[in-house]
Amino acid sequence: MPYTAEISRSNPTSIIFLVDQSTSMSDPIGGEVPQQKADVVADAINRLLTELSVKCAKEEGVRDYFHVAVIGYGATVGSALAGPLEGRDLVPLSEVADNPARIDERSKKVPDGAGGLVETAVNFPLWMDPVAHGGTPMNRALQYAEGLVAGWTAILCEAGGLRLRRRSTFGRRDRTTGEGGLPVQLTSWWPRGP
Repeated sequence: MPYTAEISRSNPTSIIFLVDQSTSMSDPIGGEVPQQKADVVADAINRLLTELSVKCAKEEGVRDYFHVAVIGYGATVGSALAGPLEGRDLVPLSEVADNPARIDERSKKVPDGAGGLVETAVNFPLWMDPVAHGGTPMNRALQYAEGLVAGWTAILCEAGGLRLRRRSTFGRRDRTTGEGGLPVQLTSWWPRGP
């Protein structure tokens, strides 16, 4: 049976983006106008954070249905957020929405009402910048994310009177060869009781 849970302000969900910021992200990626991979990824994350903020906006402001982390891994592993959120992990969505590093003006084609398109200027909030430097320490990034999730769920469980149980279920690593899947932590919680 699949796991389901309501997402609400009292039962928020964390979203952690792991972003490759290694030197290989300076490689070009195809399309009408070739761009560096790092530029495309940064635009996608910034666009997604904008959309998430808009979808969670109500009259009184952006609701904290989500806590968001953007973890970069390349020359370093850690928060890839810039500006007022630099160095922060798992930030409530309302704080993300209110604190972009800057707002760029970009051009966008929109319908002109007569069947054609016209180019117009739009504001584009930026929370992260494209980076392409260093190796690819993906394992360290996964461990970093695991620590964030473990800490976040422990705080939520304590606040909600829930008991936390951890079990490792994926990725049995062969101790003689070091080969095998990634160790993944699954967490589950349930109301405290006898």
